Amino acid sequence: MEFISKFVSNVGGYIILLFFVYFCLNRKLGARLILLSGASIMLNDTLKTLIAAKRPYQISDRVKIDNIVDSSKNPDSSMYGMPSGHAQISGTIWGTLYAYIKKNWVRFIAVFVIISTGISRIYFGVHTLSQVIAGWLVAFILIYSMLKLEPKILSYLKRKKTSEVIWGIFIVTILLCLLSTFIISLRFDLGNYTSTDTMQALGLIAGFSIGAFLLSKRDGFQIKANWLKRTICFVLSTLFAVVIVFFIEKTLLDSFSSFWLLAVLAYSVRAALGFVVAFGLPAIFQRLGLNNP
Repeated sequence: MEFISKFVSNVGGYIILLFFVYFCLNRKLGARLILLSGASIMLNDTLKTLIAAKRPYQISDRVKIDNIVDSSKNPDSSMYGMPSGHAQISGTIWGTLYAYIKKNWVRFIAVFVIISTGISRIYFGVHTLSQVIAGWLVAFILIYSMLKLEPKILSYLKRKKTSEVIWGIFIVTILLCLLSTFIISLRFDLGNYTSTDTMQALGLIAGFSIGAFLLSKRDGFQIKANWLKRTICFVLSTLFAVVIVFFIEKTLLDSFSSFWLLAVLAYSVRAALGFVVAFGLPAIFQRLGLNNP
């Protein structure tokens, strides 16, 4: 239980899984997973702030949380429990894999991870059953919306100029950042608020969306390389992202305390990372011959 809970909540674990799909298996599926993950993180952060539901151990002294970080004193949305972030994110990622990969063993793993993650959150006393179910429900709505809206969105984007698409993505995500800031200000003092989850998620969505759009213009979504070359691309890309997220980005964000500066940095760094991962690295690998058979 503890291993499953820690793995699915660890950014490194997500990077490995999503990058493996994007660089080794199916670039379109990988893009869907990365964008949906960002949307799920942003939505979870916003819903927790709006609903402000307490976690079980905040309600009853009988609930113990040994070996689990107590987030109840954090001056951000993580102090709240509705909906469960672990249940929602794992449901989003593995639910998408279930929907697109029609192989029994993949679907078995997906169902196992989704259910095990939810049960582990209840077992550790950090979420109620209703909070876990709410997380699963939000994940289902996100996946269902993607399945229904993706063809229409892609058709719309094809009719637009590249500059219009790029500016549109930036404008929409920045407006969402401002809306999120307004919601946060209703519940918290921005002077003490240091969480950047939503800004990072929206930055990632912006940069990755633009990169994926430009890559599609160059017909770069086809993975033609053998498995040795795919593995090299996957390893190099994963190492690059880990260095950015766990060292450069962390160092930058730890150096400041101003909410607005943190928000701009978080959005900008993740936007740059998303663009490089979606477009820059595949273009470099193509130039180096790592995407050739």
